Amino acid sequence: MNVPMMIFSSRTSVWLRWRTLQRWVREHHIQVVHFHKSSDLRLVPLFTWLFPGVRLVFTEHMNAKKPKHSFYHRWVYQRLYRVIAISDYTLANNLRALPVAAGQIERLYAGIDLKVFRPSLSSGEREILRASLGLRPDDVACCLPGRISPGKGHAVFVDAVVEWAHQHAGPGRVHAFVVGGLKADEGADEALVVALRAHIRQLGVEPLFTFTGYCAELQRLLQAMDMVCIPSAQEAFGLAVVEAMALGLPVVGSNSGAIPEILGENGECGLLAQPDDPRSFAAAFARLASSPDLRRSIGLRALEKVKTTFNLTQHVSRLKKIYQL
Repeated sequence: MNVPMMIFSSRTSVWLRWRTLQRWVREHHIQVVHFHKSSDLRLVPLFTWLFPGVRLVFTEHMNAKKPKHSFYHRWVYQRLYRVIAISDYTLANNLRALPVAAGQIERLYAGIDLKVFRPSLSSGEREILRASLGLRPDDVACCLPGRISPGKGHAVFVDAVVEWAHQHAGPGRVHAFVVGGLKADEGADEALVVALRAHIRQLGVEPLFTFTGYCAELQRLLQAMDMVCIPSAQEAFGLAVVEAMALGLPVVGSNSGAIPEILGENGECGLLAQPDDPRSFAAAFARLASSPDLRRSIGLRALEKVKTTFNLTQHVSRLKKIYQL
């Protein structure tokens, strides 16, 4: 888009190259600086000194777990023009933990590009894709997309799929896909990957699972699925939830964190299961597997909610208002 950029290799280089930064900001008439990592708030003193008229905005992408009411934190947060929370769940937590006034912080949902995440496969193309994944027409496929790391609920997913498969009476078979990089340089916890595979092997259920590895075309792969599972216990927002919804897929998510507000407290756009309870997830899988009509109706409602609430165009429009440019 020909937007001018200046890239610094680290926070240290920002401090060392402050004159270059100062000149660049002035030349490009920068009016707002938007921080996205809490560790980068260490730069607030520098920006306050260099650019007293520039508005400083910070998005808190995580839940602030520990109260931040020290003199240093109060000084830093008082100099922020706005603090953005990514869900009502994080907003409530951040109001308790951060030294900000209610009028200084607001909720802004993340938005996804509906030109990328949209149902794009014909029924024929979908069947070809499913066949390439080893799926038969009557098989029921569920996947857990995302980084394989602690806190994402992979162990709960594995046990839930096994429980579901034991209950499943057909037609077709149950198959589960774990979608995400398997190596450390792909964001995975390699020890967890080894532990998951060992657990599956110990249970003797290897045919039920496929570890896809890193997937460059997630939106295409998801369209081969019948449902998506997001078992994270404390999701601050749940981008993977919204991406699945944008493809018209029903989601089974944890009834905790921000997931209920995305799916709807009554499960309008997906089913909610008790976190850390494989049987609860297995029951939700079974309910969706037994009813293609239910999967279709939930998926349609989910798609409509993404269009009205989680689209990127709406996000950018709200962000401009926050910047007040």
